Amino acid sequence: TRVGEGVPHFGVREGYRVTLAARELGEARFLQFDDAGTLYLSQPNAGKIVALRDGDADGVYETRTDFLSGRKGVHSMHFHDGWLWISNAPE
Repeated sequence: TRVGEGVPHFGVREGYRVTLAARELGEARFLQFDDAGTLYLSQPNAGKIVALRDGDADGVYETRTDFLSGRKGVHSMHFHDGWLWISNAPE
């Protein structure tokens, strides 16, 4: 098991490699990719979903944008027919 620079130690299944794709994200609950490769990350306590983009396809996300904010408790996410569906806890 190989762990890249800046990644804290944790167990990884044999044959996999872990690298640091983004820094200083804070809380992260759920992850979801769209068809274009944008990674969406939910932050329930902050009440937002952050969109991360890797423009040069090197495995590191250079662009970070608030996709949705003001939704305290934003929880799970799922893409269907081009739409991002979310749920809120406790709603």
